[in-house]
Amino acid sequence: MKDSEKVGIISTDHRKFAKSAFYSLFNSYGIFIFQIIISFFMARLISQELWGFFLLAMAYINIVSLILSFFPPALTFSLNYYIPRYVALNQNNNLKRMIKACLYLKTLFALIIFFISVIIFYLLQSFFSMYLLGYTNLLFLLSPLIFIMGLSTLLDSIYQGLFKYKLIFLLTLLKFSFYISALIICLIFGITNLEIIALLNLLSYLIPFLVSSLIFIKIYFNIKPTGEPKDSFKKILSKLTKYGTPLSINIFLNETWKQIQTPIIGGFEPLSTITGFTISKYYSHISLTAASSFSNPLITSFSSLDVKKEHNQITQIYNMTFKYSLFLMLLISGALYILTDFFLILVYGESYLIYSTIVKLYLITIIFSVLGNILIPLLNAKNKIKILPILTTINLFIIIPLFFIGIVFYGIVGAIIGLIISKFIVFLIQLLISIKIGNVKIKINKIFFQYLIFFISLFLAVILEDILFREIRINVLQNLNLLLFKNLSVLSLISFLLMYFLLNILFKIFSRKEIEFLEALLSTDKFPYRVIKRLLKFLKRIL
Repeated sequence: MKDSEKVGIISTDHRKFAKSAFYSLFNSYGIFIFQIIISFFMARLISQELWGFFLLAMAYINIVSLILSFFPPALTFSLNYYIPRYVALNQNNNLKRMIKACLYLKTLFALIIFFISVIIFYLLQSFFSMYLLGYTNLLFLLSPLIFIMGLSTLLDSIYQGLFKYKLIFLLTLLKFSFYISALIICLIFGITNLEIIALLNLLSYLIPFLVSSLIFIKIYFNIKPTGEPKDSFKKILSKLTKYGTPLSINIFLNETWKQIQTPIIGGFEPLSTITGFTISKYYSHISLTAASSFSNPLITSFSSLDVKKEHNQITQIYNMTFKYSLFLMLLISGALYILTDFFLILVYGESYLIYSTIVKLYLITIIFSVLGNILIPLLNAKNKIKILPILTTINLFIIIPLFFIGIVFYGIVGAIIGLIISKFIVFLIQLLISIKIGNVKIKINKIFFQYLIFFISLFLAVILEDILFREIRINVLQNLNLLLFKNLSVLSLISFLLMYFLLNILFKIFSRKEIEFLEALLSTDKFPYRVIKRLLKFLKRIL
């Protein structure tokens, strides 16, 4: 098949999704990498105690920002749903009307919550001083972030609805580039004042926000008016409330469960176990990002396709995203599993190896979370969001009892095994809903083989490590006087990767036609796409 022919079968909507998904993935992993770099410099600028004060102050700010995110209800999802529909229907008047209404509403709530939080910080200053000691001024210094982050989130939602994920990535790049550069300057000149570092953090949010605001103004005024009558403010508010309320309930249920896991563990296990559980969630997020990055691009793409009644393309994108995100998640999870001990020593120290089992087990819970990040956008786009709170409630009725049974009788390991079992059951339910309610045809056998390949590859790599690789590695490192790397299981990692790729080829998980389809999506000639296309061409030769 010629390139021109391959390109011909790809719609504009497919390419929009592919481009958005890649930039969303770059953005998510970029944030993770930048945060590690920032942690590196912070650890060398200030003491652990001062860093703790800064993190605690930011935690209070983030809690207020989380509250703000619920007002108006699930605004991000609402904009991701409605904006692509207005664009697809060429209803620019209603598009501008909704954007303006959302901007007014968010600004109003942001100002109210900002002023209330400042008043609370002032009235309860003695309470906060118990935890922040003499650094309660950090709360007032960082408080503008409540307003800035609230409106920045709104602008990002508008850009997502307009498929401008590259712009979001560039704004993220600007934010972290400024902050890291400022920290490097502080390190060079020996500036260790906590208030100055907090001010630099504030500026790292403010500068991209101001740039984003100017870009938004230009985009907004470039939207040409169309002939349809404008919706009233009351009707827009009704749409947002009707669509956003079920999503807000769903988010509230999920976030509440995430927050109460820690105190539950603290009630049954030593407090040090909470540290290990927190590390496991942070570490596994690297793998989860492989699937979660596609969530917002899917909402915008599915919403645009659904309004144009292109259900076959929805099914095609759904299956493609499911298969490729599962492939990436399993690949990354397996690599992280093997590198767990080295990561714990490198970042935290050898004493943290006691959490190795917890971290490894928690990685297994993540591999069954892939479908939720794809199913939710599908139900959002089809305006079947009322199902989500019901589905989440059913999921929690499965997850919470198994988590409690596990921790009561078998401790933290039992709790995580309970999570693995419950996540697998929830995955099967999500699979059924995708087929029955989402009207998507899924090749179950391919999914089964993808998981089977992962477990076979990981099991064989672990066995080879125990019976062969560990002894070889220790002997070689002893001779080279490099025992610092004794926990870096390079041979196990290589064996896992080789087996994983070879078995995917052997079981024909990806057909030549699917690879050609993905290759055609990457029509631009930019560097990241060229690298991926070369890898795809290599895979085609093998297949």
